[in-house]
Amino acid sequence: MTGVLDLSWWQLAFALLLVVVVVAISLRQKLGLERDLAIGTVRTFVQLYLVGLILAAVFSAARWYWVLVILVVMAAIATHAAISRLAKPIPGVYWIAATALTISTAATLAWVIGIVVQPRPWWEPQYLIPIAGMILGNSMTSAALAGDRLQADLFTRRD
Repeated sequence: MTGVLDLSWWQLAFALLLVVVVVAISLRQKLGLERDLAIGTVRTFVQLYLVGLILAAVFSAARWYWVLVILVVMAAIATHAAISRLAKPIPGVYWIAATALTISTAATLAWVIGIVVQPRPWWEPQYLIPIAGMILGNSMTSAALAGDRLQADLFTRRD
């Protein structure tokens, strides 16, 4: 892997300073968000650290099957996140959302990797995983909005 960027302690402290500013605004405005901000900050650090460890291992191994495992896990998490936003569960929605997210992401990813970026080998993890994450993130948002819209329309037109 080339181009590793290490964050210094002062850069980390600056990021935390921004969180402290938001906490101070919350205190001043009596918004009551301090606890949620603290929990979110700790969760962010832990999640990013763990994901970084996993990705470092996958990037250094550079094997297609590890990339595939990461992509499957990403698709499963995106599917779960999309359907968890629904107000009421819809029967069979998990498999519908999983199929839609997988097919749309695979098609878009194939185009971007095969035509636009063209890494060698095509499954190069430092290209495939971040691009797939961006595509899945947008697809997940679209799937959640479509599910929400479907439920709203079903409720409105139930007669």
